[in-house]
Amino acid sequence: MWVDKGYTLGMGTYAIETMGCQMNERDSETIAGLLEQMGYTAAGGYKDADVIVVNTCSVRENADNRFFGLLGHIKHVKAERPDTVVAVCGCMMQQEHITDRIREKHAWVDLVFGTHNIGALPEMVEGALARRRGDGSLRRYGNGGDGGDGALRRYVPRGDGGDGVLRRCTSRNDGKEPVVSVLTGRESLGEGLPARRRFSFKASVNVMYGCDNFCAYCIVPYTRGREISRDADNILAEVREAVGSGAKEILLLGQNVNSYAGKLGTGAQVHGAGPAGQDAGGGAGACAGAGGDVKPGGGDDAYKRAGDDAYMGGGDDAYKRAGDDAYMGGGGAVDFADLIGMVDGVPGVERIRFMTSHPKDLSDKLIEMFRPAGEGGAARLCPAIHLPVQAGSTRVLERMNRRYTKEGYIALAGKLRAARPDIAITTDLIVGFPGETDEDFEDTMDLIERVRFDSAFTFLYSPRKGTPAAGFGDAVPEAVMRERFGRMVARLNAITLEKNRAFVGTAQEVLVEGPSKTNAAMMSGRTPHGKLVSFPAPAGPCSAGAPVGDLPPGRTGAPVGETGPIRAGAPVGETGPGSAGAPVGETGPGSERVLVGETVPGSAGALIGETVPVRIASVNTFSFTGELLALKEADDITKV
Repeated sequence: MWVDKGYTLGMGTYAIETMGCQMNERDSETIAGLLEQMGYTAAGGYKDADVIVVNTCSVRENADNRFFGLLGHIKHVKAERPDTVVAVCGCMMQQEHITDRIREKHAWVDLVFGTHNIGALPEMVEGALARRRGDGSLRRYGNGGDGGDGALRRYVPRGDGGDGVLRRCTSRNDGKEPVVSVLTGRESLGEGLPARRRFSFKASVNVMYGCDNFCAYCIVPYTRGREISRDADNILAEVREAVGSGAKEILLLGQNVNSYAGKLGTGAQVHGAGPAGQDAGGGAGACAGAGGDVKPGGGDDAYKRAGDDAYMGGGDDAYKRAGDDAYMGGGGAVDFADLIGMVDGVPGVERIRFMTSHPKDLSDKLIEMFRPAGEGGAARLCPAIHLPVQAGSTRVLERMNRRYTKEGYIALAGKLRAARPDIAITTDLIVGFPGETDEDFEDTMDLIERVRFDSAFTFLYSPRKGTPAAGFGDAVPEAVMRERFGRMVARLNAITLEKNRAFVGTAQEVLVEGPSKTNAAMMSGRTPHGKLVSFPAPAGPCSAGAPVGDLPPGRTGAPVGETGPIRAGAPVGETGPGSAGAPVGETGPGSERVLVGETVPGSAGALIGETVPVRIASVNTFSFTGELLALKEADDITKV
């Protein structure tokens, strides 16, 4: 649990540069919250900030290059304003060769910390300022040692090593090199840390940390650590807090949310729970626990965790399975499908999304949550899933250590579409994994034809130091990789365009995120399927650019019993009888769409964070364009 130790050093400004995934974005929100609690305020950019934090990504070599390029620019700021505190953190800092490089070539950096001890940031900043004052102060920063001689130490501070956390810390009291505080595991989950959320109308909520999959190409298990799940009560408390601050959409985050294994407190209820001890995997054995054969939800035996050491190294509590009641084996246990059901029941939540999923852990029970609410599904779960396949060749998948087959993945896609025919399936694909043959690549092309993804993130294979694949000797020539990549992207884009054209003429529910990044005269947002939609900003008081929150009491989604104007042009403050679903033109609270498409009193931009109907007029591969509809035109709107 976060405890405010009273660091109120800041009377200046901060800036955070974030690279990488949504997990990093969420970490940056926590970093911002900690700095603001210290008294710092957000600057317009890093060139004007008193504290600069760079949150790094290590998934691809390009991210490394971007980081060191940005560091070069920040060096000039540091030279002009030496009192600026510069901190670098994130996944790259979990790699010793990176921290060594920073110490040797970028010694002007003040602080280096990793992914596991973000909560120690106020103490680290205080320590950096104390060193600058020359009082010799050096705190522990959660890393277990002072390291005053600057030597690099790698040790477990407890005599028995019981916490399994390996520390790496360095510093000099003379301030001539960075303070490095990197842990290889979490000492705590950091519950209750403050956050400065990027958006008021949508919120990312971590449900678990780390990854146990150890795919051959991936550095994430080494930078984020082993899997550990948050308690369901803490997750629900964060969701309620976000909704109370205006969030309508909740994104549940984890490296592999499908393997979430939490605990149930007294204040939560499992969605559709059966008797204690009942299989939570929809009858598919989604997680049999240590010592059992495990199959992804639906009879595919592409991977089997034979023996209790095949997954999690045996005896490791981070995944809390057999005999621990933490993975649906008995009372008090919660799996990811249960968690979605709980979030679905939180008043005020309008949309639920999650990422990222691993195909091997996608259970039948979770797939069933995509069904319409009347068929037992979660009413607010968006009909969209990101399900990385990475390759279409079973041989390559086996070499990647993905633990499913091509046919198994295709079967999962079929189950998802059987549960929700309109579901949008997106994916990740890697071209040029070591040893990939022409036949392997054609298997990938065949999978693309059979699954027909709504979109895909595509990558040329990038070796990462420290991963098994980096030692594979059969690299695919770059020219071959690029030719395959071009063919694959062309076909993916053609399929995406075909699927997008099916939306032309339909009315879609769009959560408005703000002015378009490419055209300030347009507003943009996303449909429940995750499609990006732009539409002309309405003329008059609802035009683009106004602060969020200028709607009167009868705004979209007003609770039953709330008074305020609901019909077009009603005077501000007009009240009247009515309940949820009141006919158009009546005064009173009205239905969810009560002000949709209507101009309302207040300054421009009142639609930001609101859900509005948009008729899709045209599409391309990446986005839709449409027209904002008046309420009477939106009877056929597609909703969650």
